[in-house]
Amino acid sequence: MRRFQKPLADMVICGSYPNLVGELYRSESAINVRTSVSQTSPDGVATHDAELDSPPKYPLCLTVGFREVELAVTSWSIQREDILLLRALRGIHHSEGFYIDVGANAPDEHSVTKLFYDHGWHGINVEPSPYWHQRLCAERPRDINIHAAASDKSGILTLFDHPEGGLGTIREEFADRHEETLNLAKRCVQVNALTLTHLCEQYAPSEIHFLKIDVEGHEEQAIRGMDFKRFRPWIVCVEATEPLRVDVLTHEDWDFLITGADYRYMMFDGLNRWYVAEERPERFGAFEYPADDFIHYSYLRRIEGLEKQVWQLESRSLEPDRQQSMPRQLAEAVAFRGDDANHLYRAMAGTEEPTTPYPTPVGFQSSICHQHHFLLDQYRFWAKALKDRPKFYRKQWEFVYIAQTLWERGMLAPGKRGLGFGVGREPLPSLFASFGSEIVATDQSLESAINGGWVSTHQHTIDLSGLNDRGICTSRMLEDLVSFQAVDMNHIGMELSGQFDFCWSACAFEHLGSLKHGLDFVENSLRTLKPGGVAIHTTEYNLSSNDDTVETQDLSIYRRCDIEPFIEKLRARGFEVSPIDWKLGEGFAEQVVDLPPFGRGEPHIRLKAGQYDVTSIGLIIGKPN
Repeated sequence: MRRFQKPLADMVICGSYPNLVGELYRSESAINVRTSVSQTSPDGVATHDAELDSPPKYPLCLTVGFREVELAVTSWSIQREDILLLRALRGIHHSEGFYIDVGANAPDEHSVTKLFYDHGWHGINVEPSPYWHQRLCAERPRDINIHAAASDKSGILTLFDHPEGGLGTIREEFADRHEETLNLAKRCVQVNALTLTHLCEQYAPSEIHFLKIDVEGHEEQAIRGMDFKRFRPWIVCVEATEPLRVDVLTHEDWDFLITGADYRYMMFDGLNRWYVAEERPERFGAFEYPADDFIHYSYLRRIEGLEKQVWQLESRSLEPDRQQSMPRQLAEAVAFRGDDANHLYRAMAGTEEPTTPYPTPVGFQSSICHQHHFLLDQYRFWAKALKDRPKFYRKQWEFVYIAQTLWERGMLAPGKRGLGFGVGREPLPSLFASFGSEIVATDQSLESAINGGWVSTHQHTIDLSGLNDRGICTSRMLEDLVSFQAVDMNHIGMELSGQFDFCWSACAFEHLGSLKHGLDFVENSLRTLKPGGVAIHTTEYNLSSNDDTVETQDLSIYRRCDIEPFIEKLRARGFEVSPIDWKLGEGFAEQVVDLPPFGRGEPHIRLKAGQYDVTSIGLIIGKPN
């Protein structure tokens, strides 16, 4: 065991695939680090030992208390693009790695290339915004930083930039939309336009390992300016949606320009389309499964608080018989205890406040509840919009997951109509109304709710009065946009068919009497959608067993073997079901299973139901046009 006294605020611990570990910061005290690396660098983008300061940079295990924790590599990008590229480009020596980043934006936040730059790669950054170009020049001295817009021909273009930075675009209609919906003042800047062919002629080496294009609606012109027959990036990644509208795809305008140049389309990740040169078939397999575990860059800036809490706990004299319960001891040491501290979330996230006053895309897919979702800035945005504090509570996750997914698909907007099932007193109807959506909120009849015990636990409503307890929307909005009616989820009336752009339920269909009743409800709910509509349903998921489970009149807990055949059935009927992220996760909050009686504090994203560990799962189902 080696003990480093160097302050971790000045120290970076990072690793490379396949033993991806992460970065960790702490401003004071020391940390125990055990190295399992030889003097030979692993494959991938890593720095040689000769260039390392103490401590070594890969692979490392962190010992926290009595547990050894292996952390994931740090992702700086929005959609894990750097993690996919890291896997796809294994074996490239850091001194040879070269990229072209078109629409580079910031040198750190949301950057696809920072992970590679930090490991010794270099490349070309093309950025028309004066602010971001200045930062790139200051923070990326090894890179070639071009202050220009990539286009189909050289000349002068007008960039509609924003003083706050980000979302700059050549398309004035997008700038007008940002100004109207996000209150981002636009300013006109005249910038040089260059073709990618010209830039490659001037600066590119013989091998370009990846090309990333994100130019806020100007993708077609940028692609037309690239001679793919002369210059062959191994991998091409292009943003394929309108700015801040992941539900509006744009690839039909330019996809053929890439595939027609002998590139194979690999995947759409919810934001980007990926292509690999046909002469690089050894790279195809990297896109066949989801990105590896990673830590988002924002997590690094929040981890200091948690490490201080760990250090305080380690300083205690723990008896040997208590050592095995370290995760629970850690949870109880920093958990929210009903005061105003919200200890655990603040320790892990650093703040409860979102950094932006508006939502941004994540690309949520069908998924079980994960710790890293809670640490997203978007999670804090929706918690604040719900007039709540962000916490590691799975019920709050369900509300955030449903809201973010609907927003990404353009459903939270005037003119959209939504149907909520089994809403009880949940805040989603008033939240969606605050975005201008018209909502029909439904719940079971009063008699059924009394018999089921929902009234006595304050989880049922019979009118609008219980749907805006938090004051999320104005009374006028509630009256104008939200209506209520009693609906039996086991018998959805035909009068609701084809009337709605979206529908949802939050942990409701597991209470319908059996596993089959719940899945029948999900299938029948799709009947209420218009063509192109989307349904989002969350329910209980069994983490412990794919064989036995709970199935009673009051509660059914779904297994993977229940869900997968159901999804295939829906797909056979033509419905579009988002792929499910089944990964269990190994985050701290994912290792703590809350025990009855519940309500003692965080984390509560996994709990014990009988003999089973349970969490939430969300399903996203689209109805074809």
